[in-house]
Amino acid sequence: MKVKENLKLRKIGTNYVVVPFGEKESELPDLIQLNEVGAFLWEQLQQEKSIDELIKILQNEYDVDYDTLKEDINSFIEKCNIHNLLK
Repeated sequence: MKVKENLKLRKIGTNYVVVPFGEKESELPDLIQLNEVGAFLWEQLQQEKSIDELIKILQNEYDVDYDTLKEDINSFIEKCNIHNLLK
């Protein structure tokens, strides 16, 4: 999975926001805010990645066990899918 090309992550102060651009700006009805870990995942998903790849990357970055990471990543992906952010 990977994020759509017409969406960019912007840091505003200490907050991270997903911003649409181009012809499809109107397709993102809500402002999508991400925390630091969500922003980290977003950056990782600029390239095609599997859930297992994301887990390994996050294990190297954060001290969190496999099951917790898998649950958190699945939740993140589910929320992204609700807003149609991934392809």
